[in-house]
Amino acid sequence: MSLVNSGSLGEMILSKAGPLGGTVMLAGSAMYVEGQFVVYIRNKEIPQEYWKNCAYHPSDCKVVAYLNPEDHTIYYIEVPVGSNGYQKWDEAVYI
Repeated sequence: MSLVNSGSLGEMILSKAGPLGGTVMLAGSAMYVEGQFVVYIRNKEIPQEYWKNCAYHPSDCKVVAYLNPEDHTIYYIEVPVGSNGYQKWDEAVYI
Protein backbone atom coordinates (compact mmCIF):
# COMPACT_ATOMS: atom_id res chain seq x y z
CA MET A 1 0.00 0.00 0.00
CA SER A 2 1.45 3.32 -1.02
CA LEU A 3 0.97 6.46 1.05
CA VAL A 4 1.79 8.67 -1.92
CA ASN A 5 -1.30 10.51 -3.23
CA SER A 6 -3.40 9.02 -0.43
CA GLY A 7 -4.86 12.35 0.74
CA SER A 8 -3.99 14.51 3.68
CA LEU A 9 -2.13 13.40 6.77
CA GLY A 10 -5.29 13.96 8.81
CA GLU A 11 -7.29 11.64 6.55
CA MET A 12 -4.58 9.00 6.82
CA ILE A 13 -4.51 9.20 10.63
CA LEU A 14 -8.30 9.00 10.85
CA SER A 15 -8.50 6.06 8.47
CA LYS A 16 -5.72 4.09 10.16
CA ALA A 17 -6.32 4.91 13.84
CA GLY A 18 -10.10 5.30 13.85
CA PRO A 19 -11.58 7.41 16.66
CA LEU A 20 -8.27 7.50 18.54
CA GLY A 21 -6.62 9.32 15.63
CA GLY A 22 -9.30 12.00 15.73
CA THR A 23 -8.85 12.38 19.48
CA VAL A 24 -5.08 12.77 19.11
CA MET A 25 -5.53 15.35 16.34
CA LEU A 26 -8.08 17.27 18.38
CA ALA A 27 -5.85 17.30 21.48
CA GLY A 28 -2.85 18.42 19.44
CA SER A 29 -4.86 21.18 17.79
CA ALA A 30 -6.17 22.38 21.16
CA MET A 31 -2.64 22.56 22.58
CA TYR A 32 -1.41 24.50 19.55
CA VAL A 33 -4.27 27.01 19.81
CA GLU A 34 -3.68 27.38 23.55
CA GLY A 35 0.01 28.10 22.96
CA GLN A 36 -0.77 30.70 20.31
CA PHE A 37 -3.29 32.35 22.66
CA VAL A 38 -0.70 32.50 25.46
CA VAL A 39 1.80 34.13 23.07
CA TYR A 40 -0.85 36.64 21.94
CA ILE A 41 -1.64 37.63 25.55
CA ARG A 42 2.07 37.76 26.37
CA ASN A 43 2.78 40.12 23.48
CA LYS A 44 -0.19 42.43 24.17
CA GLU A 45 -0.51 42.53 27.97
CA ILE A 46 2.73 41.53 29.70
CA PRO A 47 5.80 43.81 29.88
CA GLN A 48 8.80 42.41 28.00
CA GLU A 49 10.95 42.03 31.13
CA TYR A 50 8.57 39.25 32.27
CA TRP A 51 8.50 37.37 28.96
CA LYS A 52 11.31 35.06 30.12
CA ASN A 53 8.80 33.50 32.53
CA CYS A 54 6.58 32.39 29.63
CA ALA A 55 7.42 28.95 28.26
CA TYR A 56 5.56 29.45 24.98
CA HIS A 57 7.11 31.09 21.93
CA PRO A 58 5.60 32.02 18.56
CA SER A 59 5.39 29.13 16.12
CA ASP A 60 7.06 31.15 13.35
CA CYS A 61 10.18 31.83 15.44
CA LYS A 62 13.31 29.91 16.24
CA VAL A 63 14.30 30.20 19.89
CA VAL A 64 17.99 30.46 20.71
CA ALA A 65 19.17 30.13 24.30
CA TYR A 66 22.33 31.79 25.57
CA LEU A 67 23.97 31.05 28.93
CA ASN A 68 25.95 33.97 30.31
CA PRO A 69 29.10 32.39 31.82
CA GLU A 70 29.62 35.24 34.26
CA ASP A 71 26.33 35.25 36.15
CA HIS A 72 24.88 31.93 34.84
CA THR A 73 21.74 33.65 33.56
CA ILE A 74 19.90 32.13 30.62
CA TYR A 75 18.81 34.56 27.92
CA TYR A 76 16.43 33.69 25.10
CA ILE A 77 16.31 35.15 21.62
CA GLU A 78 13.21 34.71 19.45
CA VAL A 79 14.30 34.92 15.83
CA PRO A 80 11.47 35.11 13.26
CA VAL A 81 11.83 32.75 10.31
CA GLY A 82 10.70 34.03 6.93
CA SER A 83 8.71 32.09 4.37
CA ASN A 84 11.96 31.37 2.52
CA GLY A 85 13.44 29.70 5.63
CA TYR A 86 15.93 32.46 6.45
CA GLN A 87 16.15 33.82 9.96
CA LYS A 88 15.39 37.53 10.37
CA TRP A 89 17.96 38.55 12.98
CA ASP A 90 17.16 42.24 12.52
CA GLU A 91 13.65 41.52 13.89
CA ALA A 92 14.84 39.30 16.77
CA VAL A 93 13.40 39.78 20.25
CA TYR A 94 15.90 39.46 23.10
CA ILE A 95 14.26 38.10 26.23
